[in-house]
Amino acid sequence: MTWVPLDFTALQLKSLEHSREESGGSKTVARPSPLDIPEAMQIEADAANQTFILRLKYITNENNRELFFLTTGLSLQRGKASGRIYEIHINVPGPFNKDSISRAVHAAAAEISGKAAANRGGSERAATFQNKITGQLVDRTPSLVPCMGVDH
Repeated sequence: MTWVPLDFTALQLKSLEHSREESGGSKTVARPSPLDIPEAMQIEADAANQTFILRLKYITNENNRELFFLTTGLSLQRGKASGRIYEIHINVPGPFNKDSISRAVHAAAAEISGKAAANRGGSERAATFQNKITGQLVDRTPSLVPCMGVDH
């Protein structure tokens, strides 16, 4: 399987910023580390097991990972120290085609956004960055499904 390079535009990276007003009128802007932004993704469609897998590659690789089961049919593999999402496994109910995969992926993104901060066990801001990055990846995923040989 090949890795698809990801190129987050300046506008997309700007959307990951989080700012807040401090007492005294100063403003604090937090940005994700370049180490926390995926540089490539890999997609696998396992029709035999009705599973869609999204793998993410970063500048540095963290081997110490843990698995989170968010719901039945949705699990994440995250870096223990960083909280980076390395794999998303999504069970696809019904026929295994582009429409079903797209629905399952979008439902998974909503579920991840709702639960990732609680499961991270660390910084809420870092979890927010991961949620936004994952959301942007999920938006790109359905267009890649036909390239995987999945029926429409």
